[in-house]
Amino acid sequence: MCSMCSVCAYCWYDVVIIEDSPIGTRAAMASGAAWICVSTAFSRPAIEAAPWIDQRWTVHDPAKLGETVACRIELIEQG
Repeated sequence: MCSMCSVCAYCWYDVVIIEDSPIGTRAAMASGAAWICVSTAFSRPAIEAAPWIDQRWTVHDPAKLGETVACRIELIEQG
């Protein structure tokens, strides 16, 4: 267990980070954690212009966020 895990009781592989911007998504990716990028009216053009953001984990419809989180968690649990 890393030192941060002992402080917060979670490790990067136990979380899904939800971000709403390309900068935040890049930081989430750099952390090694699973991530989902949720667009807003403001951030959507920038998110769509970032080819390095995997569209499988991009949500433009908030109603689909729960489904996407469930898929991400299932993938994590499969290892």
